[in-house]
Formats: sequence, structure tokens, C-alpha cells
Amino acid sequence: MIQLHTEELAKQGDVNAIEALINELLKPKGVKAKVGLKNSCLYIALASAQIPEKQALVRCIGKQILKLGIKSLQSAKIYAAQWGQQLPVWQQEIPLSLIRSDFHNHAPSVKVPKNLQPTSKQLTTGKHAIQLSPNGIIVSPNNKEQVKLQLRSQPIFSLPHPFPNLIGRLPQIKSALASIEAKQSVEFYGSSGLGKSALLRHLIYFIQKNTAFTNGTVWLSNPYQSKDDLLQQLFEVFYESSVLYKPTYSEICRCLKDKKLLVFVDNTNLTPEDVKHLKSILPSSIFIIAASSQKLFEGSSTQLLMLTKRDAVAFITQRLDQSIVSTDELIAIEALADLLSGHPYTMQLAVNCINRNVCSLRELILKLQPPATSQVLIEQVLEVLPPSYQQILAVLATVDGIGLSEAQIAALSEVENVSEILNSLLNWNLVDTEFNRYYISKTLVLVLQQKFDLTPFYERALSDFTVWREQSTVSNLIYPDALIPILAWANVTERWQSLLNLVKAVEGILFLSKRWGLWKQVLKYGLQASLALQDKQSEAWILHQLGSIALCLDDMTGEAHKNLTRALSIRESLGLEDAVAATRQNLNLVNISLAELDDITQFRVNYTSTNTKLQFLAVALIPLLCSVIAGLLAWYVISHLITLPAPNGADNQAEFQNVSTHISSNDLDFGKQQVNTERESETITITNDSSVSVRIGEIEKSENQGDFEISKTTCASAIAPRQSCDISIMFAPIEIGEHSASLSVTDNNGKLLQQILIKGVAVSPQNPSQDIPTAPKRDIQLPLPLSKPKLISPQTPQIVINQPNQPRLSTPPTPTPVKTPELPTESPEAITTEPTPATTQFPDAEPTVEPNPEFIQTPARVPDNGN
Repeated sequence: MIQLHTEELAKQGDVNAIEALINELLKPKGVKAKVGLKNSCLYIALASAQIPEKQALVRCIGKQILKLGIKSLQSAKIYAAQWGQQLPVWQQEIPLSLIRSDFHNHAPSVKVPKNLQPTSKQLTTGKHAIQLSPNGIIVSPNNKEQVKLQLRSQPIFSLPHPFPNLIGRLPQIKSALASIEAKQSVEFYGSSGLGKSALLRHLIYFIQKNTAFTNGTVWLSNPYQSKDDLLQQLFEVFYESSVLYKPTYSEICRCLKDKKLLVFVDNTNLTPEDVKHLKSILPSSIFIIAASSQKLFEGSSTQLLMLTKRDAVAFITQRLDQSIVSTDELIAIEALADLLSGHPYTMQLAVNCINRNVCSLRELILKLQPPATSQVLIEQVLEVLPPSYQQILAVLATVDGIGLSEAQIAALSEVENVSEILNSLLNWNLVDTEFNRYYISKTLVLVLQQKFDLTPFYERALSDFTVWREQSTVSNLIYPDALIPILAWANVTERWQSLLNLVKAVEGILFLSKRWGLWKQVLKYGLQASLALQDKQSEAWILHQLGSIALCLDDMTGEAHKNLTRALSIRESLGLEDAVAATRQNLNLVNISLAELDDITQFRVNYTSTNTKLQFLAVALIPLLCSVIAGLLAWYVISHLITLPAPNGADNQAEFQNVSTHISSNDLDFGKQQVNTERESETITITNDSSVSVRIGEIEKSENQGDFEISKTTCASAIAPRQSCDISIMFAPIEIGEHSASLSVTDNNGKLLQQILIKGVAVSPQNPSQDIPTAPKRDIQLPLPLSKPKLISPQTPQIVINQPNQPRLSTPPTPTPVKTPELPTESPEAITTEPTPATTQFPDAEPTVEPNPEFIQTPARVPDNGN
């Protein structure tokens, strides 16, 4: 009876009753909640001894609130913090109206007649109101009051775990500190496994509280994040609104231009132009970048190399469980460091093999003979792992090491005891974790993709991602970046229908999450699938979406008009009345939004109202002027025909030649080519066979997928009669997938004579040797075995191992129980109160050892140095 009474009160909106129900629900998880209500928004503050798991808690609380059916609630905001901390570690807003609508859409109901009415998935951007319907985005003018953006009371920063024990990077640290003090951005680039991420994680806690960066420190780590999505993420750190709002590009620039931020960008695929553009948008901020290739050309850009021999020996010695007491062992460690060329990631794997008794130090040296030292070492580790461990690593390799949640790994691998296996792989340093995601190094990804057949895991991911999204009200797809490797594989292997199904399934979450840069990438994969399937209806839908996105973001390149016009033409040919109406409505807004249309109209109005007398005079002179022009034209044609020489066999007869051209090749196919590479140009010869000049247009890209350029040409803007010229075209793709373009040859009046079709397929790099360091080519002579080990004399300093022994593979570590403290009495508003930051100045003198700030506590498990 008491439970029933509490639930009835909660359905009526009683805050205490809602709090009691939520606490009862979260009690098994060791989490306690405090609930408040303000302006139709339910505020829920969560606290626990460990960082609360975001995905499961948001889903659990969302379902409970939805079950209560409180119609007066429009949204809920969940804040999570650890005991004893005031700042939340994460927050999540749940639009209850949207979730409630999705929930009812999955329940049995009467059929609604087909019409133009959209679903309730809607948001606002700029001067437009946008709704997602089965026919695509429906855009309408925003007639309501302008959305008011509010600064968050406390910006939300998600920072990674610290990395205090860093070996061999002191020069790079000192150089970075000097550059930041001089207000210059910093970049570290190099191949995978050199410790770029570890270096950034060391720096972030060493300099984040510098008072020069008054707006805080931001950590961004996403290889597939576009420039637009990165700006959207920075915008959401500081601003919020009462409704779902997608700011335009100009609004984001205006809101971020005065921010003084320290922006860490790890593992990025941004182009150098993107980085330069970001710096121009945030001129008062400093960027610290880690990437595989150089992106920064203004500031401090450093190529990260292998560790020196001295640092490599220290790296191995400190991580070995056994004490080094003999000169033979020290010589063997030096030999191992030479074999691995000072590569941090492979040295860590070698240490793990020794610590876990896979092989001894001497046995490992005998096995790791050049060439392919790194690959042999990784294969040696994989051979001793159970099949279930290998399956989990294979699942993480399918998403290119981006990262998945534990629930997603369990579903895709179909392995039991996933939590225990992940803990063991963490101790092996084969897997790392951050923000509740598990990921692996790119070096390991390349070896796994080469050693195992990942096709079953790709197919399972392709179907499961679709099912998860279609069957859930609160999306399980919280890491949408993992879509790109799956879609790229489906594109290469021509799984067109499955690819198209996934694109349609994830559209809603990408629309509402405002990740429109990623949304456009996903839609382009869908467009390729629809073309391959000859699915005209899906092709028109995707073109409608691409054009509408450009319209909503005030795109001025003409992409909105071009895509919407093509979509309208296809939909009209198919007789889809509702879809035609949706596209025509959006296309009409494109015409209205063109600034040049207003200018032309205004010019015409001013011109026609100036002098009416001149207008009547012009009307009267027009017939006379036309007669004069006609007479001159007739005289010119007759005189020209009389003076022309008669052709052979046709005396006194005039022959008019058709304008024609000859092209050495009407189709250029570059075949398959790796992204970010350039090959030799393909050259074509154009011959003008006619007696008049012809013109050559520009390369017209198809859906911005061109990536073709004219590298060299001998052709002018017009080709004279009976003349030839050469054009060399280069293919330089930067995005995986099929690329196409065309080059037109026209006459002087713009009539199309011939068209050269250009195409190519961009594929991902297949050669793992680009990222896996190779051992030195020189032969290394192994030390001769001694009959009796010689001990180091007492005068020699003993090497002390600070790292505790790691547990064996069969016994994963057991977490220490933590006593749950009492629930804090602060209200949700108190949790978001901005504290006064402590100031930390740069050191006056250069440190003589690796910087390890006092305010950083060493975690129980020291992360790998080769991330």
C-alpha cells in the first residue's frame, strides 16, 4: 500500500515521491539521487563513490519517468558527481516529449492517414523550424520568438584520466610549455604507439589551471569528427536553451570568438585547412593537437620519435616485475630495447609477455629477430590468449579502435563474462578505457585486421546497430562515430541493402544529437547504396535530406538548390505526392533565402520607376531598331556565303559544318586508390574538328565527392578551330568511397558537345607497415651466456621497481569495496555552482626530472605509455 501510494503521488508530480521511486530503483547500483523541479524541468542529481555509468543510468531513469506519465514535465536534466565533489562529471538532458512520442509510436495504435504532417522530432535552427518526417526534413519559417541562448551556470568539461608516469619526453614537455606561454599552439605527430595520447594526458593536468585560459580546458578525441561537429561540441560546453536548438555557423562563431580555451584535440583526422579555420574562429584559444600526420603549420609542430636507448632501458626496467641484479640481465634488456627500437607500445607488450611467463627475457630476444619485430611480438601475445579474449579484440578492431561500451562489446562478441575479460585485457595493456568506452591501439587494429577474418563481426555489427536503434526509445547508439568504419566496410563489400537500412535507422539520433557533420557523411554512404540498388525513392529521400541540411545551415554554395531540385524531379517522376509537397516546400525557402534575389528585385524596381518618358521613347524605337539589325544581319550572311569557296563536287552550293570535337578518352577510371595519396595524372587530348571555337568547362563534382583536380593543361579557355590541347587530371581522395565528376566541352553558345566522365574509388590504407615500426636492419650480436652470473657490486645503485606486481591472466583483480557515504544535502543547483579555480603558475626553473605535479595522484593502475 505504501508503494502504491508513493507511485500515485509521483504520477501527480510530487517531487519527494519521484525522488523516493528513483532512489529505490538505483539502490542496487550504489547511487543516490536528489530531485528538484523548476519550469517543467525535472532536475536529478546523482552521487556515488565511483563515477556513475552514464548510459545505463540515463536509460533506467528515463524509462521510470516515462512510466509515470507526468504530462506537465517537458524535459529532465540528470547531473552525476562523485562523493565529496561539487562539479558534475557528466550531465544529460532528456527531452521527455520526444521520448514519449517515440514510446507511443512503438505501441499498437490506429493507422494515421498519409499526409504532410511530420512527427514530433523537431528542433529550431536560425530562422527555421525543422521537423523530421517519413518524407524527410520539413523546413518552415520560425514564426515564434527568437530562441534565447543561456550560458550554463557551470560549463561541462569531460577530461581523461591523468598520466603521471611518463618516460623520455622531457624535451617535448619543456618545448610545449614554452610555446603555450608564448600563446602558440602545439602539435605532436607520428605513427601509432609512440605515446602521443599519453603525452597530451600528461600535459593536460600539468597546465590546465593556468590562469591565462579563463574559460577552462576542453578535451576532444574523435578521429571521425568533422570541423562542424567539433564546433558544435564546443558550443554545447558553454550554452544551452529551453528548446532543442541547432545554432548556425555564424552563431557559433559569434559565441566562441572571445573564449580563452585550452583545447586538446587527440587522434584527429582534420585537415590542415580545418585546423587553420578553427584557430581563426577561436583566436584567443590555444590548441594542443596529436595526430598521425602534420596538421599545424603555424606554431610548434614536433614529430614524435622513438625513445632513446637510455630511456627505453629505463622504460623496460621500471615495468618488469623482477628486479635486475646481474649484468647479464641488464645487457639482455639493452638488446631488447635495441630490437624494439625504443617503441613504447611494443616494449610494453614485451614486458607483459615476460611478466606473465609467456616467455623469458632471453627467449623473447631469440624470437624477436628482424624483420617484422612488432608484428611477431603481437602475434606471440595473441597466441596465448583464449578465444574469447581474441573475439573481444576482433570486435574492437571492426570499429577501427574507436571505442564501444561494455554492453555493445558483449552483444557483438557473444561472449560471457565480458567484464572480467576486459579487466584482464586492461592489465595486459591490450585495451584501454576512457569515458566508459573501451578501445585498442591502431597498431593492434592493423595486425588484427590482417590476422583474423573480421567479416562475421562486421556483418553482426551492421545488423545489430540497426536493430538496436529500431527497437529502443532511448538510443543505445551513444557512440555514433563507430558507424563510419562499419559503413565503409559495407560500401567496399557492396552490402548495399544493409548499408541503406542502417543509414535510415540512425537518422533520428543524428538529427536530434545535432551531429550534422557526421549525419552528412552517413547520408553520402546511403546515396552510394541507393544508386547501386537503383532505388530511386531512397535516392530522392537522401538528396532531399542533404539539400535541406544545407538550407538549414544557411549554405550559400548552391548545394541546397541543386540537391532539392534533383530530389523534386525524381519524386515527381515517381508520383509521390506527399514527398513532392515536402521537397517543394523546402525548395521555395531556398529561393526566398537567396540574398542576390532581393538585390536584383530592388534594382529592377528602382530602374523602372526613374523616367517614364524614356520608357515610352524606348518602346517606340524598338521596332525601328529591330529592322536595322535584321537588315545588317541579312547583308552579312549573303555576302559571307558569296565569298566562301565552293566545296569539291558541289559547285555554287553552301555546306554548313556541324560543330564537333574529338576526345582521346571519354571516360577516365582511376580505379582503386588509397585515401590521402596521389598517383600519376591521366592525360586526355581534345581536338576541335570544327571551324568554330569550342570551350572547356570546369570539373563538376558529384555531391562534393569529386576530389579530382586539373594538374596540368595546355588548353586555353577556348580551343581554336582545327587545334588540339592536352589536359592532365589527378585523383587525390580524402574520403573513403566512390568518387565521380565530369568535364564538359561546349560551343560558344553553351551547348553541350561532349562530356568526359571521371571516376575512382578511394579505399582505406591496407599496408600495416605504415603504422607498425620495423626493427633496425643491422644485425645485433647476442651476448654469450656466462657460466656464472656476475652480481652488481654494492657501489652500483640498485634499480627499484615502483610499479606493483600485476595479477595473472587467470585471476582478474577484485575491486576494493568502497563505503557509500551519506547523500549530500545540496540541491541540484548547488552541484552546478561554479567554484573558484585554484591558480597554478608555470615553473620558474626548468625541472631536472619528468614533471609530475603534486596535485596529481597516481592511479592504482598505471596506463600504458604507448596509447
